[in-house]
Amino acid sequence: MDPSNLKPYQQALFRDWFPVAIGDPGMLMGMFLCACRNLYIRTGLREYYWGTLQYKGGCLRYLAGSIATAPRMTQDRVKSIMWDATICTMLQLASDDLASGDSAAWKSHVDAVAHMVKLNGGLENVRGMNGFLRRMIEVLASKDRLKARNIASTGDNTAKLYTLDDLFGKCLFG
Repeated sequence: MDPSNLKPYQQALFRDWFPVAIGDPGMLMGMFLCACRNLYIRTGLREYYWGTLQYKGGCLRYLAGSIATAPRMTQDRVKSIMWDATICTMLQLASDDLASGDSAAWKSHVDAVAHMVKLNGGLENVRGMNGFLRRMIEVLASKDRLKARNIASTGDNTAKLYTLDDLFGKCLFG
């Protein structure tokens, strides 16, 4: 893959988000959840549905443990990275809720992200992943999140569910 062919948000995703995701158990389970959901939507095979349940359960258990320790964003970079990963895992669950058509769970996870940010002194304290995490949260908090709410899991637009080119292309770096 030639990096010069990537869109700006894709470059940020590979450069800033992906290295954290493969090193964090919650985010890694979130990636597997995304893959299983996408494969289930595309194929309808029950094995992938069971995978979504397995990885969603793993993400929820991970979040329960992470939130219980609730590290504050401090100068301690290790704690900050842990908190960034917790927020990202919550965003991954919100993405899965969107793909599965569960708008109530999606809203619950988005509201939880907003609460986590507030607990840590606001959005200005979210500095992880070279600003990529902050920008994702800003999109969710803006009016543009309504664009995501209107995406339905109908089979016609399953290709857009996980790329979300419209949302990320226009909102993150548009």
